Amino acid sequence: MVVSRIDELGGAPGGKGPPLQALARRLSIQISAVTHALKPLVRDGVVEIQVDPDDRRTKRAVLTAQGMKQTRQMYELWAGVNTRLDAALGAGAAQELRALSRRVASPEFLAAMSLRKYD
Repeated sequence: MVVSRIDELGGAPGGKGPPLQALARRLSIQISAVTHALKPLVRDGVVEIQVDPDDRRTKRAVLTAQGMKQTRQMYELWAGVNTRLDAALGAGAAQELRALSRRVASPEFLAAMSLRKYD
């Protein structure tokens, strides 16, 4: 999930890549969780952490060539999963499931959930 968000936010090789703070906001997690999640990706050569040349206080996540290759493979696998889901549930039910998943993952849903008081 982290890699796909880096890709979404412009983290392709040669690009600036998203600031870690923006990545944390997009994932609805704290910056410390982002840095923890990135450590194995950096170790495995999928992501590089780069200091922003315009603001040295800012760190950015950039996919490596290996990271881009794995991202393409991930999207191909995900397309296959979606094809199987359509076949198993039917196109209409699969579309409803995707819509509900998007709703549950939305910032609005997360905000609504954080406003509720838990007993």
